[in-house]
Amino acid sequence: MLKRWLREERLAALVLLLGQLSAAGGAVLVNIFAARVLNPADRGDLAFGLQIAYFLTVFALMGVQRPYMASREGEFNQEYRNFSHLVLPGVILIIPVTLLVLYFSPLGEKWFVLGIVAVVVYTVLNALSRGVRVGYVVSGNWKRFAFNALGSQVIIVLGAVLFLLLEVDRPELWMAVYTVSTLPALLMFIDAHRAKYRGDQLEPEERKTLRRKGLVLLPSDFSNTAMMRIDRLLLPLLSTSAALGLYVT
Repeated sequence: MLKRWLREERLAALVLLLGQLSAAGGAVLVNIFAARVLNPADRGDLAFGLQIAYFLTVFALMGVQRPYMASREGEFNQEYRNFSHLVLPGVILIIPVTLLVLYFSPLGEKWFVLGIVAVVVYTVLNALSRGVRVGYVVSGNWKRFAFNALGSQVIIVLGAVLFLLLEVDRPELWMAVYTVSTLPALLMFIDAHRAKYRGDQLEPEERKTLRRKGLVLLPSDFSNTAMMRIDRLLLPLLSTSAALGLYVT
């Protein structure tokens, strides 16, 4: 029993590691391709839009990822659906917040309308994509996680290659590629809502407990994200988008 548990834990860690490596590899390739067709200011705008989406996704998830993974176990479709319902209030609330942040950001005038819509939609769907990881951890269904992790990176890289060949120099269109990259998570979300439940759903009291624990952990999640990404938000505000474009490249 112990050996089997250790095998499952190692497999889970390996799959998560491969998912992170694929994301890192995709980011490197996109940076290289974008540098060939986007000027530094446009690359900075793209990076800034992505950072806004990543930051606000943390708040959309309301900190419930860790308590959910620690307390739940079940079939992927059920748990993915449960988790998406659990974070629905945060996802809805983050839409007007994202619009407000973008309005007062350096992107407010430059990216209207396509870029603004792309960032808002990406923020919402990125929360779904993070939910796939949660569903994998509590279900052990590594195929669903791999489909999302690899599928999203394939879409991003193929989109970047296409834009490189066509010499597309509009950063808001590059942002739209990231939005489209959430398609695997969206497809699994639709499938999870078409599938029948197996076992119990979240009870109201359990839902309240998870959200309460999530709010306690939210400052920690935010601080972790801030430590890694705050420079990419402050640089265009304190300097220029071009400075950020050179920095991220």
